[in-house]
Amino acid sequence: MTTDWIEANAWNDKGPAASELATIRQRVVALPPDAYGTAVPDLLDYLRLQRRGLAHLFHVSDKVTKYNEASHAQQTKQMEAVRQLIDVMKQQDRHIRTLNKRVDALEKKLAKQAARLAKKF
Repeated sequence: MTTDWIEANAWNDKGPAASELATIRQRVVALPPDAYGTAVPDLLDYLRLQRRGLAHLFHVSDKVTKYNEASHAQQTKQMEAVRQLIDVMKQQDRHIRTLNKRVDALEKKLAKQAARLAKKF
């Protein structure tokens, strides 16, 4: 649902800025057409406030965007570090299995040599 901003009654329920604009409009409507220029300073003040508010919103939005981008980059780096740790753990597990096989082979070899020596003596 959109708001018809040309309709003056729609302004009143849209917040303090809209009610301020509605107040300025009511003052202008009460003036004769030759005196409409007297409302220009009020309208300029209103527009300056709106510009300041929009600049603030843009600034905050920019900060949030930068934070989100940095957070995403940090999360990407963390995930890469986790992947590397998992790879290293897999490699370490392979090395441990290889070493266990070598130790088992050496123990068998040692047991055979001990049995040979026991037969000799």
